[in-house]
Amino acid sequence: MNRREWDKILEKLIDSPSFVSGIKKKGYYISPDYPTFRKYTEKEWNTVSTTNTANFLSKDFWSQQSKVLTNRNYYLIRTGEGSFAIFDENEFPRPYLDLRIENTVEIIGEEPTGYDNLKKAFEENLLENTALEQLRFNKAYDKLIELVTDSKQEYYVGVRGNTTRTFDVYFQRSNLEIEKIFTYKGQAELDYTLWTKNIVFLFEAKKSDTKTNFDIGWHKFAYPAVRFLKYENFDIYPVYFLRRPNRVILFVFPKFVGYNGGLILNDSKQMTPSKIFSVIV
Repeated sequence: MNRREWDKILEKLIDSPSFVSGIKKKGYYISPDYPTFRKYTEKEWNTVSTTNTANFLSKDFWSQQSKVLTNRNYYLIRTGEGSFAIFDENEFPRPYLDLRIENTVEIIGEEPTGYDNLKKAFEENLLENTALEQLRFNKAYDKLIELVTDSKQEYYVGVRGNTTRTFDVYFQRSNLEIEKIFTYKGQAELDYTLWTKNIVFLFEAKKSDTKTNFDIGWHKFAYPAVRFLKYENFDIYPVYFLRRPNRVILFVFPKFVGYNGGLILNDSKQMTPSKIFSVIV
């Protein structure tokens, strides 16, 4: 199944009685519970997906949402285990960022002497994973932490990678009412972390050669943040690490706040950066 076939399924879905009823009554629709996306497409639409992974459901950026949905003010959120929910944006504001580079603070790196070859190696590799380590090499993270916390603090690089999590996901309606929509069961990917004694800076890293990728989904930060909510007297700062050709933009968001052991996915207060930094690389 390709994207065009998936769009055809979406067109049929949004015309179905169950979808129309759900949108009218609740402002959202949740797909039937199947163990995999392949099972969903087979049982509901007699279409064989070429993969078990939900490539059509997990969208990192707003621009990746299907036009079949966005043209009608709908958007899709993956709920885990091959399932998904579709929301009416008029009822539930979208949980995607709309970032701007304004009031950016420049961080000047301090590269150690005697490592010219390592410096060249960093400059020759434009991947986001390489730049994540480059900012540790040039002490940009030391300054980042100092500027965010107003103090110099010792830090360590911590855990990263995928884990499987289960937690409740709430949404805020346009009238500010908060409602539990689903329980997420699935992967939560974490690119990088910096740890002080009582703070974790949680990084989502992306690479862009143009002025794009400012419309990233908040789930890329919120889902991995849930794993640290259980730590007492501990602050979580989500950070969007955007690798550009000659610099890195660091969007630091307010302290992450959970809700009833889970999260509010479209809380606009949490989705607005509190500080924006730029580092030449």
